[in-house]
Order: sequence, then C-alpha cells, then structure tokens
Amino acid sequence: MADSQRHLIIWLAAFACLLAASEMRGQPAPKEPPVFFRTLAPGQNDIFDVFYDDQNGRPVAVTATSSGFTPPYVCPPDGLVSLYRLIPAVPPETKPRRLPIAETRLGKGGPWLLLMMVSGPLNQAQRVTLQAVDDSWTVHPVHTMRVFNFSSRRAAVKLEIGADAFELAPGGSR
Repeated sequence: MADSQRHLIIWLAAFACLLAASEMRGQPAPKEPPVFFRTLAPGQNDIFDVFYDDQNGRPVAVTATSSGFTPPYVCPPDGLVSLYRLIPAVPPETKPRRLPIAETRLGKGGPWLLLMMVSGPLNQAQRVTLQAVDDSWTVHPVHTMRVFNFSSRRAAVKLEIGADAFELAPGGSR
C-alpha cells in the first residue's frame, strides 16, 4: 500500500509541475521597463519645434531650455532617439517632410539626460549636437555634482575641486 501511495504522490506532483509549466508558456514574457530621458539646452539657444517618434511611431514634440530639465520623455524600444523638424510640404506633396537634425542611441536603464546644443542662431536646417548622459543614481549619486566643459573656444578646462585637480576636454564631463 505504501508503494502505491508513493507512486500516486509522485504522479500528482509531476502532473502539477506539467500543468504549471503549460500555464506559464501561455503567458507573455514580462515587459522591460521603459527607458526615460529628459533634455537640457546648455548655452543661450532654447530648442523648440523638434520631434521624435515614440514607441508607437507617433511624433512627440521635444523642447530643451537652459532654465531647467523637461519632464521625462519615453525612449523608443530600440533606444534610438532620432530628432527631426517638420518642414512644409512642397506641391505636389501633401504632408510635411521630416528633416533629420540629430540622433543618439540610449542604453537600457537610465534615466538619461540629453544635452542638446546648437552653435549660433537657431535655424530650420541646423543640426543639433546631442550628448547623452546617464542620469541614474548609481552613476550620479546623491551629494555629488557633475561638471561639463561646454567651452565655445574648444579649449580644455582645468578644474580644482577640493583636493582633486583635473582637466576636461571640450564636451567632456566628470
């Protein structure tokens, strides 16, 4: 009798495992959390009338000012943020054309900070320089500061912070 009970328990356990495995196969894989980015325009030029396509392929207006960070934008699933401007359609075209102005690929994790820079007065065809900065708390922990070199002279900058002294190349950060 004990042998038959043992076989029955083993058979029920195997059946329960198979049932659980078949139920799990029918469920979709858990989604990765979305990647977010914010923008900032260091310098004198605010950036406006710029778009990127969200995860559903719809245009999203992007702005960047020097006075503060934007609310978070959701990065497309492939991580490629392609910025463009819409220029008027030229007949016989009926839809505005997309004029690419910048792109960058963001990695997983984040959130990210996109520093958007232009040189000189902003015009429609002007390219925007992007610098993606990981803004997560693991890379930029509390009670720290980040220093960037946005020198328009394209010169290295020497900094002394406390006992640390270092140089930053143009476009560099630490």
